[in-house]
Amino acid sequence: MRNPNPVIKLSIPLLLRVLEFAKEDVGSDEELRKVANNIIELSKFAGELGMIDFEAIMGGEEQLAERKQMMVRAGIIK
Repeated sequence: MRNPNPVIKLSIPLLLRVLEFAKEDVGSDEELRKVANNIIELSKFAGELGMIDFEAIMGGEEQLAERKQMMVRAGIIK
């Protein structure tokens, strides 16, 4: 059964950077929602997200796809 409430794990440095972004740099609710969706998407494949995931979280589809490809190469996901 699929969990309807996804759980994410962030390293403390990444959590602080995301909170800093939310407080100081977010331009719209849409931008904040995109970041949240990227975190959820990466969390489906990785355990704890860290600073190495920051660019993919803040970036667009291309950065997200690149990070997933790195995870495949590292054997984290298939």
